[in-house]
Amino acid sequence: DIAGKLVDSSRYELLLHTAWRQPGVEKEKALPVWIRAGRIYGNEYTSIDSQIELLESMPKAGRKMADGTAYEVDEQTLESIELQMLEQQSSRSQQRLYELEGKITIGLSRYLHAYTDLVLRRPRLSIDQETSSSIQNRTLAAYSADTLILNNHILKERRRMRSKNLHYLDSPEFALLILITPYKVPEVIEEAPPETEPTTVE
Repeated sequence: DIAGKLVDSSRYELLLHTAWRQPGVEKEKALPVWIRAGRIYGNEYTSIDSQIELLESMPKAGRKMADGTAYEVDEQTLESIELQMLEQQSSRSQQRLYELEGKITIGLSRYLHAYTDLVLRRPRLSIDQETSSSIQNRTLAAYSADTLILNNHILKERRRMRSKNLHYLDSPEFALLILITPYKVPEVIEEAPPETEPTTVE
């Protein structure tokens, strides 16, 4: 039992062990199986996907414009970014972010294929800050004081499969084991109704 070995191992953490049955159809007709497992992060967390563009849009130290002059950090730009961050915080009041989330689709045409689109979310230790100005540092520090950022580790892959073989898909942060086995639907034998003795009505 591979799942049991992973549970007993001190080197690995098993987030999910599941199985399902489905017909062998092309990917376009196959229904994806949605995966949600692991820890559920509360409102104090935010996914890095929703914040990285805002953080990267902030002026960086040493960055220059086309004419060679340095970017100037102005209060209006930083206030605008800070407002967007606060708006995103308020919109997360009912969020449910799973540690592992995504979908797996199994398709069968000429060959058997598995399509994975998964994300593993793990808290980062801190928001990486590049020293640029005291104003920018205060904005990021104020935001990160009550917000914990989740790093997203993606496993998006298409892999040709062979039935009855164990397949290993991995990324730097997590891995996925897939085993596909044929399933034959048992025939349903209809039972004949029990014979009844004729009755006489007088």
